[in-house]
Amino acid sequence: MCAATTGLTMASLSTYAILGCGSVGHAVADELVSEGKEVLIVDEDDDRVETLRDQDMDARQARIETDAVADAVTDRDVVLILAAGEAPTVQAVEKLRDRSTDQYIVARGSDPVSADRIREAGADVVINPSSVIADSALRALESGELEYKAQQLVAVIAGTDRRLGIRLHRSPDPDAIASATALQAIADSHDVEADIHYDGEIGHQENRAFVNLLGIDLTPTAEPDQPADGTTAVLDSTPMTGDA
Repeated sequence: MCAATTGLTMASLSTYAILGCGSVGHAVADELVSEGKEVLIVDEDDDRVETLRDQDMDARQARIETDAVADAVTDRDVVLILAAGEAPTVQAVEKLRDRSTDQYIVARGSDPVSADRIREAGADVVINPSSVIADSALRALESGELEYKAQQLVAVIAGTDRRLGIRLHRSPDPDAIASATALQAIADSHDVEADIHYDGEIGHQENRAFVNLLGIDLTPTAEPDQPADGTTAVLDSTPMTGDA
């Protein structure tokens, strides 16, 4: 059963069971509890269960693949099976599906072969924590790189001693004009005046309409008496082609 097919969203689901509560399960449980969700945790490790109870969590000691556990969580909207090991996970999924086709089951799989077997048993989603961590790290890296490049851009703009001249390629299209307008707005936010220059003509009717409707101020490069630029930015152009 997929939550999307029932018209439910994950935000509307409020009762959860977590089977297997290692570091991943504990982190998920903390987040769900902080959001006010009702969470039942099952783990076979006595010490781990005792620690969870000390944190005021509803935790019970049992092997996750038993009939008793399947019966105990059959009324939960979502079951997250986060224990390591393919065999107990497959057995737990099968027992849950024997009792209900309505639960949304998310299970942990360590590799593609295990993931396929767990899906065949009836899990709606199979996740690989290592892949999730890697994806998260890559997204953080991409975000950090973008932030770093943005900081470099701002430093160049803020360091100009006069105006910022934004040069577009000959007969600019809407993509180039929009990029130039965005850069002009960034410069303005740092109290740097910027002019957008272009060669050729804005030939297509839709391009002229784009400029006129939005009131974008474009200056032909050949126009006399332009104030001198302190810094020049070249957008949407290929070097050494005569396109700029």
